[in-house]
Amino acid sequence: MSFHNWLQNLRSALARGRGQRHHRRSAAGGLRTATHRLHLEVLEDRCLLAFIAPVAYPVGTNPQAVATADFNNDGNLDLATANRDYASVSVLLGDGQSGFGAASHMAAGWNPTALAVGDFNNDGNLDLATIGNQLSVRLGNGDGTFQPPVNIGLLNTTPARLLSVAAADFNADGKVDLAVTAGDPIGSWPGGYEVLLGDGAGGFAVSDSDFEYGDHPRILAVADVNADGLPDLAVTGYHGSGTGSE
Repeated sequence: MSFHNWLQNLRSALARGRGQRHHRRSAAGGLRTATHRLHLEVLEDRCLLAFIAPVAYPVGTNPQAVATADFNNDGNLDLATANRDYASVSVLLGDGQSGFGAASHMAAGWNPTALAVGDFNNDGNLDLATIGNQLSVRLGNGDGTFQPPVNIGLLNTTPARLLSVAAADFNADGKVDLAVTAGDPIGSWPGGYEVLLGDGAGGFAVSDSDFEYGDHPRILAVADVNADGLPDLAVTGYHGSGTGSE
């Protein structure tokens, strides 16, 4: 029986019992009639937002972004951070009890400020892509370690700085692709975003026609916003935001 059904039954029982009179002998020896009323206070069923005390885990210097994924295939979520001043990615393996082990640090290109997770070579292990002054890809070994970084050249982002990266299968070929945003730090170039199609082996194709100029874009996110089964891009910029479907 649910709580609400139980409460309804209780209210019905109380309604039937209201007005029942009980006789009680008074101090003078006579009888008097007393009416007993039961009172019920109901607490509304609510779930309040609460968190336990935070726990700090050391990573590289000046971490800029964090991602969660199961990098060692043990069924527990792990953490990865992009550390700008340390030119690295830090990976912390989770124990499944909200705890994480000591961070392992790996080179990830210069000034990494964002990262994305995906299986870029279709081997069942999750890989990492980071962006900063360049786009770097590290293929995962499935045990929480990664192969040396491979830098991916972009043809249309000079003199811009790479700002964000996201992973998804944008052309529905079963291979994970990457989308990146680039912008000029001094604001003299409008910047834009570029989609790099994955080859399923850890490589990504770059084409002159892939770059879309935008209004000083910064951060992007991927989701199927129109429920057509295709991943879409949401991009923020200095003077507004927009979405585009791939």
